[in-house]
Amino acid sequence: MGDKIKLWCFILLLPFVAAVGHDIWASFYADEKVKEKVETLSIQPEEVVEATRASDFGYLFLTYTPKFYEKAREAVGADNWAKWVDPILRMYTAVVALIPLAIFLIWLVIARVFDIWPFSKGVAGLGKGKKGSTDLHEQRNKGGSFKYKRR
Repeated sequence: MGDKIKLWCFILLLPFVAAVGHDIWASFYADEKVKEKVETLSIQPEEVVEATRASDFGYLFLTYTPKFYEKAREAVGADNWAKWVDPILRMYTAVVALIPLAIFLIWLVIARVFDIWPFSKGVAGLGKGKKGSTDLHEQRNKGGSFKYKRR
């Protein structure tokens, strides 16, 4: 994979990391009693399972941006909100945060199959198999040795 693809994957993975980080903070560091147990490493596995909470996307949306939530609900309408938006808001935040990355990975598979960006070699005038191509790898592999032109 190229560096640009890796950068896009990293950028699209950041919301997932933020969602998991928020869930860890909400589970273990928001409550002082649990925080002290975690810091002293005296928490039992059963308590970890009980303390672990995964947040819904709607909970974050409503908790951190309540005005925007109300405006969006008014703009969409009650029927469309219940049909299209509510199922997404009930999903775990980590799952919703992975959706852009999943779409990008599907795009990469399609791009690889059909030889389109970022896998195409026709970028910046370096066409495939053209005579006089400036692609050094292509010229070297055509046969024979690579010749340098000196002036």
